[in-house]
Amino acid sequence: MTTFGSSENSFFRNRGCISVFDYRAPSAGTWERRTDCYPFQPASPGNEGVAIFVLNRVIYGRLQPWTLWGEEKAYNEKIAPYFEAGHEGPISLSLVDRLILLKIMEDPLSLAAMVRKSFNPLRE
Repeated sequence: MTTFGSSENSFFRNRGCISVFDYRAPSAGTWERRTDCYPFQPASPGNEGVAIFVLNRVIYGRLQPWTLWGEEKAYNEKIAPYFEAGHEGPISLSLVDRLILLKIMEDPLSLAAMVRKSFNPLRE
């Protein structure tokens, strides 16, 4: 399990690919769908945050689009439509232009923190 759910039946994982968020040019009317699989989700309070790798343009031509999921009619496999892309095999660190480290912190007495704790009382 991951913060994105189980990855056992991931469309790109099943094809030997690494999944990446692809925010280059979402089509009209799909930008609001970006929260369907929010990239900052793992940075929930209490963990060490996330590392965001900003990839070099050279990799763009190597990315497989999410639309392959529909072309293959792989409807039983998980995909984040509009924003997920796949890269076959590992991504070399030489293709990383920037690394952004992000840690989201919140007041433990905030309404959001109290609601979250009510669903999981063992987590502080």
